[in-house]
Amino acid sequence: MIHKLLSILLVPVLLAACVAKDPPLAMVEGTPEEIAGFFMEDFKARNTDRLLKAYPYTQEVARVLSAAVFDQVYRDLEANYGKWLKTEAPVVEKDQIFTIYSYPVTLEKGGIRVRIIFDPNGGIAGFNVVEAVTVAEHDTEVTDLAVTFSNPPYEISGTLSLPEGEGPFPGMIIVHGSGPSDRRGTLLGNTPYQDLAAYLSDRGVAVLTYDKRTFTYGQTMDPDTTTPYEETIEDAVFAFDYLRNRDDILGDRIFLAGHSFGGYLMPLIARETPAASGYILISANNSPLEDLMVKQHEWLYRLDGDLSPEEEAALRDLSRQRDAVKALTQESGTPREELFGIPRNYWLFLKKYDPLKEVLLIEQPLLILQGERDYQVDILEFHRWQEVLGDSATYRLYPAMNHLLYDGQGPSGPEEYTRSRPLNEDLLKDIRDFINP
Repeated sequence: MIHKLLSILLVPVLLAACVAKDPPLAMVEGTPEEIAGFFMEDFKARNTDRLLKAYPYTQEVARVLSAAVFDQVYRDLEANYGKWLKTEAPVVEKDQIFTIYSYPVTLEKGGIRVRIIFDPNGGIAGFNVVEAVTVAEHDTEVTDLAVTFSNPPYEISGTLSLPEGEGPFPGMIIVHGSGPSDRRGTLLGNTPYQDLAAYLSDRGVAVLTYDKRTFTYGQTMDPDTTTPYEETIEDAVFAFDYLRNRDDILGDRIFLAGHSFGGYLMPLIARETPAASGYILISANNSPLEDLMVKQHEWLYRLDGDLSPEEEAALRDLSRQRDAVKALTQESGTPREELFGIPRNYWLFLKKYDPLKEVLLIEQPLLILQGERDYQVDILEFHRWQEVLGDSATYRLYPAMNHLLYDGQGPSGPEEYTRSRPLNEDLLKDIRDFINP
């Protein structure tokens, strides 16, 4: 079961390197493009020893990579995608700091992109595997602009989908859920943020999606000082300010939509974006993150109808970690390994935050959307929003929808995420009508 959990968290997998204790192999030399090519050959061949010892990793990522990590990635790729069939030439992506060689790879059951990230000195500053995605299909002449915003060293890259016509247009910003997500919200072939942006931009709404800071810079950010503010809130505020200053956007008609953890943090984002026209919470939790993590794992362990002794032991360990989070103080010396692997300051930030109190301070219109088949954020979270907000918000519940915003049947689980589906049509219409009543 642990491997099943890892398989759905595989995308994106951020890897770093460990320092080899054995005599080093001859280091791979050449330009970053040449080194990336050798890296791909060794990765395809599963030459773990060379991957660990022969490549110029930066010090920041030279701590956690191991043979076990690579072996897990190999197993998850084979389980989800089958055999490696074809590697294509890389697409080179650049920002102000990093150069990324992104290799499209075709496997038996689908495609991936293997991204090798280099710093300005030619060191490998990261490596991740993401699902291959297609460009959004539009029914009208939508313009998808590549944009950047915020401040160095964390310049954020995104896509602004502008509707057909001269504008100015109402705008919407999509705020990510947890984890280092890309601008499309990519997970195992599903791209819910891209699909939502395509639907709305075809109907007159400009939509800004962007790569989460931890997706681009996760290997260089200090985990011990990173909180949800740096991870999510700050860039959502920068995105809002960016849209307000564009001539083709109606500055007094900008909305923010937060999915999952992004919806959980939306009351804090609202505090810093008082000029927004409204907020949308999609599959958003309000209970503490540590409680949600235990609850999600218990659901997954019970999907087969039984708890094995190993699963019971895992739940006991997760419960101990949950209790450690709840007992955490500024003086606590609890190691992150006993806090779900998440640093202390991240948890201390969340311990001071009560979304059910903070949401009451929002004066703008609120739309709260929830799928009944969502096991990651279940319907009880939705009902708590209703209890606290009463008639001051608009609510929509979708009986067949899961956490990735598409429909299915029966109990939802990780395997469902491996199948690409269209987004729930009623959800799309409700968001459109909220923005353009």
